[in-house]
Amino acid sequence: MEVRGSVCSALVLACMFAAGSVVATDLPPIPDKSEVEQFKDVPAPWREYLIKARAAEGIADPLQRCVAFPDIPGNTWPTGHSRAHCESHARVSLPRAELDRMLDERLYTEAEQRLDTLLAQHFLKDGFSEEIDFVFDGFAAGNAVTDARTAAWLVARPDSAYAHLARGVHLVEAGIDARGGNYASKTPQAQLDRMHALIGEGIPELEAAVRIEPRLMPAHGWLIRAAMYVSRGALEDATFEAAQKIEPACQTIYLRRFNALEPRWGGSYEEMLALAQVVAQHVAQRPQLAIYLAAPYADRGDWLIVGGQKNQETAEILDIAVRLGSDEGALNDAADVALNAKDEARNYWKAIAYLLQETRFRDGRSWAHRNIASAFVRQEPAWALRHALKAVADDSKDEYANYYLAASYYNTRQYALAEKYYLVAIEDEDTDKRQASLRELVSMWTFDPGRERKAGAQKARPYLDRLLKEYPEDGYGWMFRVASDSMIHGSTSEEVIRNFLRYADRNDPRQAQLVDELERVRKHPVIRSK
Repeated sequence: MEVRGSVCSALVLACMFAAGSVVATDLPPIPDKSEVEQFKDVPAPWREYLIKARAAEGIADPLQRCVAFPDIPGNTWPTGHSRAHCESHARVSLPRAELDRMLDERLYTEAEQRLDTLLAQHFLKDGFSEEIDFVFDGFAAGNAVTDARTAAWLVARPDSAYAHLARGVHLVEAGIDARGGNYASKTPQAQLDRMHALIGEGIPELEAAVRIEPRLMPAHGWLIRAAMYVSRGALEDATFEAAQKIEPACQTIYLRRFNALEPRWGGSYEEMLALAQVVAQHVAQRPQLAIYLAAPYADRGDWLIVGGQKNQETAEILDIAVRLGSDEGALNDAADVALNAKDEARNYWKAIAYLLQETRFRDGRSWAHRNIASAFVRQEPAWALRHALKAVADDSKDEYANYYLAASYYNTRQYALAEKYYLVAIEDEDTDKRQASLRELVSMWTFDPGRERKAGAQKARPYLDRLLKEYPEDGYGWMFRVASDSMIHGSTSEEVIRNFLRYADRNDPRQAQLVDELERVRKHPVIRSK
């Protein structure tokens, strides 16, 4: 038996799925939309936060985007805190690649003159900059290129504090890499010995940097970090005290000192809270320091998560950290709990807001970006696309990230790009994303507004056949088989109709509509025996 007249069923589906053709671009603008139309189902205060964040997301300039972003609702951040945090990331006068180029070309005098300028800015009242605190972090790479670059700099400029600092940073971080990230009790002795040897080479270089230029604050900071790893408490204490006398409001010193005072490194929360009181005295002068007021709470929350305690207690501790300062790690941990808690701490939109706040200041990892993309992929696909791209850039093999990137491209009508990333997501062993990817490829090509209907159905057919082969009880797939047959052949078989009616999900409005349509058609003489 054969069913004719089912082209009307294909047209029913076309009305439900088709969309107007638009010009495809890699990064379409976030469209204008009135506030009344935005995030209607999101509760306060997160709806208001998302409306403001959406407006800021479309700003191209990184600093202006960051400054325009809303702060977390309920925060107690000091005046100027978020702007100072934005500027610490966005204002870079000596890009890492430029410094590397000068070193590789042996332009040591030029490089050191540029660093002299950054060092001087660190001590200015007007025109203050903390860039000198971060420019040397790029030498924290245990690769052969960095090893050769820092060694050559030191040989050429043995009296340069900057050369000693760069070499020391490289050696210390190489030692940390050699140790690995496991607990000391589970780390082979050979790895610990290698760490001690490399850090043992790095400490004299850092001490030389401090001796040559005592105002070079990152040298103090890295010396504290090195001493922490090799359990030299007296060196930690002496370095911190000396640095405080030179610059009592330096954030890199507090960053390293708080890290060293964490209980996992032999310190205590009492010591961290006491240091937070010291920091509080300088927040008015340096509002960026408010991040470190949150350090004891952020570490405690992180430690509870490590212990598997994603619950209300952990959420409350991390919320304190987030209210005090804009620490990206605390925001990420608080979002993790809000997404995955098994109790009343679960709060989806709070989690998304925290992840957006994290990515306000730093790009973040794939996990953060793909969760944001998943929240917006249907209603705000142009916004989702920005985060899905970053998720895949961070981890190109993350099938979830590839799926949300594909879906974002699909929903912004960039079909060829969508197919590319669906094909990656299809290989995911997780049946949810694999099945969803096949479904969306079928829908996308079947109703591609740029193709004639028969050509669209033919383009989609291999994916449809695969969907029904792997998921023979998928009512969505059988719905599209009805449409596909009608578009390609002008008819479909009674067997296809029976399978669709058998497996159709009548709670899905689209499938329910087609069920009603087919049952109506079957009552009329369009069905005849061949």
